Amino acid sequence: DGEAEMVEVFGTSQTGYATRLARMLNLPGAGRLDQNRPDDGYRSWAYCGMRTKDLRHYLDPTFPHDDNDPYFQWEGIYSNYQLYLKDIAEDVRNADLITLGIGGNDFFTAPLTETVLEMQDEAETEEETLALQQAEVLLQEEQDGNALEQITELLDTMGLLVEILPTFLTKMRAGYAEMAENFPAIVELLRQMNPDAQILLDHVPNPLSGVSVTG
Repeated sequence: DGEAEMVEVFGTSQTGYATRLARMLNLPGAGRLDQNRPDDGYRSWAYCGMRTKDLRHYLDPTFPHDDNDPYFQWEGIYSNYQLYLKDIAEDVRNADLITLGIGGNDFFTAPLTETVLEMQDEAETEEETLALQQAEVLLQEEQDGNALEQITELLDTMGLLVEILPTFLTKMRAGYAEMAENFPAIVELLRQMNPDAQILLDHVPNPLSGVSVTG
């Protein structure tokens, strides 16, 4: 029947577990989406910054979605998703193995980013504005394992860490609740689209790994 087709629905672009595994196994197509890919082999739909509600909308267009969402715009997803996702349904239906790694952006990256962007608008001094803009840059480079530590130190030095926490934690709880609702719905959608494929739930990252919290 030819080679098996493996589809990574979402995960961290380039560095996700499925991508690394596909490259180790030398699967055809184990590269970026802008390269010519074979019909059989590995397809990655990973896109940094995606949340469960974004993916749920792409799999089911009837699921409501706000394309003007500040975080959605900030990540640049709005301008790129049609290029990256136009064939996702076809690939899901043809896959033998589907890996799914999504969720961390719901309850950490998006809430923190939204809070930092809101605080930029409320900054009272130029120093605060510059610190928050630097935090935004670090968030865009969050694949660096030291990014969270650098953001924490930066905001703490400026006296902004205590100020940012209440809003961040409120958004974090809301994001976790959305993920808890959307994640099983996504798995069900994948199963409806392809009843025969194996579905591997890859990971939900721990964004606080390596961070010591004392009180």
